[in-house]
Amino acid sequence: MKATRPANAVSIMALMLASGLLAGCADSPWSEKNTRLDTDPVLRIAGTMEKQGNTAMAAQFYARAAELDKDNPRPLIELAHIAQSGGANDSAIEYYRKAIGLDGTNYAVREDMARLLVAQGRAAEARDQYRIIIDATGGDAKTFSALGVALDMQGLHGEAQEQYRRALAKDPSSGNTISNLAHSLTLSNKPREAIALLAPLVSAPGASPLMKQNLAQAKLYDGDDAGARETLLASGMAQDQATKTIAAWNQERSGGGKTAPGASAGEMHELPVQVIEPRPENAAPVPPPEKLVPAVSAPKAQEAKPTQAGAKAERIVPAPKQPPAAKISESVGASLDADLGLFKTPEQADARIAAARKSAKNPAISFTKQATEGGARVLATGFGTLDDVQDFCDALEAANMTCGLTLGGE
Repeated sequence: MKATRPANAVSIMALMLASGLLAGCADSPWSEKNTRLDTDPVLRIAGTMEKQGNTAMAAQFYARAAELDKDNPRPLIELAHIAQSGGANDSAIEYYRKAIGLDGTNYAVREDMARLLVAQGRAAEARDQYRIIIDATGGDAKTFSALGVALDMQGLHGEAQEQYRRALAKDPSSGNTISNLAHSLTLSNKPREAIALLAPLVSAPGASPLMKQNLAQAKLYDGDDAGARETLLASGMAQDQATKTIAAWNQERSGGGKTAPGASAGEMHELPVQVIEPRPENAAPVPPPEKLVPAVSAPKAQEAKPTQAGAKAERIVPAPKQPPAAKISESVGASLDADLGLFKTPEQADARIAAARKSAKNPAISFTKQATEGGARVLATGFGTLDDVQDFCDALEAANMTCGLTLGGE
């Protein structure tokens, strides 16, 4: 939907939550007595709220959808994304795990969880997920490289290098994979092989600071302390930080040249990119997984259905099971209204109502004015479905008028 939320609509949502409209009344979407709910419109409203930036309300609706349809992984996946965007990584992992328990063939979700596990230093768990993906799909270059990172983090450098080479067989030009392989060679006391890989990579345009740091570490392990420092400084690292970094590498080197298993081993790798947008700072926390649905046992590896070898996993979102036929008020226990904005004078509010009625041309829609400290807020009510609200707001936006979604009482 194209509609955008007025800036102060979030505070209206917060006020409704505080007043108990959505938290405790018998017909709220969180009430156990409400058996009329249809999951599809709840999910659609959640998605619309999230697009408008109201992730706190979106999370509440996704949580309710997960309670309504315990066999549908989609709301759990969305909750995982919201939790991860807010830095609640442990909760995000549990939501991913529950979603995978419902659909073990959703390899894109397995990848999402595995990347997060790597970032959290949980290498063994990430390794298991990547192996399931590779066994089922044949694997691609990014998956092989990511598995290599997880293995390096466990100190299994020989196995890691095998995975990096499998990745390069599929994508020989991947600078990230070359850098990962070189770093693994350094960790297994083969710094000259690492330098041979990294030197042309670092001299080419677009080399990342991490590639330069990997080259610096390889030079240090090869006994070229001055060259290591020079390369670190060329990567943009400050003098004092370069000194601390070299000291840490020397300490690792004195331990036999192998980095101890754990998160530190992954810090010098190029991890696969996962785009999760950060949530607003004032957003409410996502409900913790243990408060939402019963624990789901982890799926067995053989439950994953194989797909065509080499096929790339894509984000799979199950299609809604039912069409959104029910009225919004019957689906979520509260009306879904259109917020036309706040106006300083009643005359301005009346003018907007007249213009909106003319543009929307829907006689079933009624308009109300709510007095506030800043003037009068105009709401449009009487919509039967989410599509009705979207059509109404699209018509208003085409006429250069603001329109956003908000929840109201029946």
